[in-house]
Amino acid sequence: MITDLNQQIKQLFINSLEKYPNSSKWFSGDFIGIKTVSNTNVGNVGEDFILNYCKLLGLSAEKSPNRTSWDIKINGITYELKTATEDVHGKFQFNHFRTHRQYEAAICLGVSPNEIKFDVLTKAELLKKPLVSMEKNANASFKWTRAKKDLIDITKFKEMIEEFTEEYEESARREQENLVRRRRIGQN
Repeated sequence: MITDLNQQIKQLFINSLEKYPNSSKWFSGDFIGIKTVSNTNVGNVGEDFILNYCKLLGLSAEKSPNRTSWDIKINGITYELKTATEDVHGKFQFNHFRTHRQYEAAICLGVSPNEIKFDVLTKAELLKKPLVSMEKNANASFKWTRAKKDLIDITKFKEMIEEFTEEYEESARREQENLVRRRRIGQN
């Protein structure tokens, strides 16, 4: 009797799985394994990949020791790193941006069956994007959706990170100079 019920339960679940299969785009490809990794580990795969890719490219990179404020530091800039897989419409949904955390910039890593794409933006730029709350009536965790065509091929990562680092440092330098000027004005 219990075996019969267990078989029925198993068959019901299999029937439900068959109604909602993965997109056929994920039936083959170099990176299809990411679809069988737990959601938490999708992020870990992305972080591990970016860390090792930075090392391969000769970029300075380290993982956060506790991941409470940022995920990875590259060339001295702290990043929130989000990894997403391509959906059936050619888009990526980057989940759980926590805007209250103390990172300086974000890296969005998009994985397709045979391609890896990315985007890099400052936290200030991210906050200007159309972020959507992950929970109804809550403002602690947000998602951001990007079309595949709007992301950059991973082969451009070193060039983009180096340019981004230079621009970020220049912006921080100008901001500091402006602060010093305003303080001088206030003292006179």
